[in-house]
Amino acid sequence: MELFRKRETATQNIAYMAIMSAINIIFILLSNLLPALLLLLVLILPLTSTIVTLYCKKKYYPIYALVTLGLCFAVAGGFSIFDALIYVFPSLIVGFLFGISFEHKVSAILIIVGTTVIQFFLTYLTYFVLTKIIDNFDVMMGLIKLFGLSEFKYLDAFLLIFLFIISQIQIVLSYLFIKLEIHKFGIEVNLECGRRYILYLFTLLTTGLAVLSYFYFPNWCIVFVMIPLPIYIYETLQLILKRKKLNYVLLVISHLAFIFIFAFLYQFVSSPNQLILITTILGLVTIIDYLYNYCFIKNINKLK
Repeated sequence: MELFRKRETATQNIAYMAIMSAINIIFILLSNLLPALLLLLVLILPLTSTIVTLYCKKKYYPIYALVTLGLCFAVAGGFSIFDALIYVFPSLIVGFLFGISFEHKVSAILIIVGTTVIQFFLTYLTYFVLTKIIDNFDVMMGLIKLFGLSEFKYLDAFLLIFLFIISQIQIVLSYLFIKLEIHKFGIEVNLECGRRYILYLFTLLTTGLAVLSYFYFPNWCIVFVMIPLPIYIYETLQLILKRKKLNYVLLVISHLAFIFIFAFLYQFVSSPNQLILITTILGLVTIIDYLYNYCFIKNINKLK
């Protein structure tokens, strides 16, 4: 049986979902025996769910989700099940949204940013709920001991940043795989974002949340700074690919200004949130992208 092809009949769908569920469960079992493999499990979970979404009929997806969760409880047993549940439950939801978004030709940058945010907050919410309802439960203790961070002053902030980074890696890995495979379905990856104002508003929102959290919720500050970073990379690359000298000049000036501002203000920002200064370059590149797409191009069109 070819692993990567569309399933049509009910039998084919259920058999394929069973295979993908089994892959998840095998990694869960191995991660119980060798905790270091938990990280590998975490990274592949959204990918398996995305593959099921693309290769199987959507009406069967709830069966896959319930079977996967049920097998987690059946085979893991004890407290170890909750270690996996923190990552399994969010990944089942995000993997489905990821696949659906590709099929509807949503812009790749919106898929990556949106699903990363959803994955992160679902993972954090699951972790938060489990720590509240289960005594002495802390799935992160193994990670803390692994990195020797038991005495780390900013441990709460580190855990949030770690969960976000893991969520970002999960989504990027899923994206890279799907980008290579999705042509088999006659679906093109949409690399353009026609509604740029969504990116601008999202960057403005997360920047505002970063500033707000700096004063009131300092543990969350760096997370809100990291969320729009893919947008910054996307906008920068798009400006470079336009091959306009003005874009190059503005990008160089903005990054030099950012380096100066960062070096000057670093000493005035309280630890560990100095990276909030990254919002400077996020804002500058967003302004340049806006000027190019809504001012420069319009002027060219008028001249024509």
